[in-house]
Amino acid sequence: MLIDATSSRPWLDNSDFRLVSVDLAELSTAYPEPVRVHFVGYRRDGTMVATDLLTDGIMDGTGPLSDFQTLYFGPAFSGVYQVQIPTIGYALDNVVAIHEPGAIPLLALGAGIFCALRLRTRKSSPR
Repeated sequence: MLIDATSSRPWLDNSDFRLVSVDLAELSTAYPEPVRVHFVGYRRDGTMVATDLLTDGIMDGTGPLSDFQTLYFGPAFSGVYQVQIPTIGYALDNVVAIHEPGAIPLLALGAGIFCALRLRTRKSSPR
């Protein structure tokens, strides 16, 4: 996942993920208005998905911790391998992403379970 030009990978195998939610807040009282934060997700097939999340603009003056709000992404943000946030003037925390294993490992897992159940049924049936 790439956030603000700082590269880090959420999984060592560099696999795809689904971006679920993020906590956003206004950066400081210098930004008293709601902030529109732009997210761009990249897929391996070359397609992109983008959305804007808007903070509520409520500044209570005690700092960003009490101002954070959880905002959710739709299903369009699945199957991405990288996300960029080309926006300034916000605070970000608690990015929730779910690992999406590829089709081949899922098929292998399903075949392994099927074979194990088949062998178990064969051993327990009377001859």
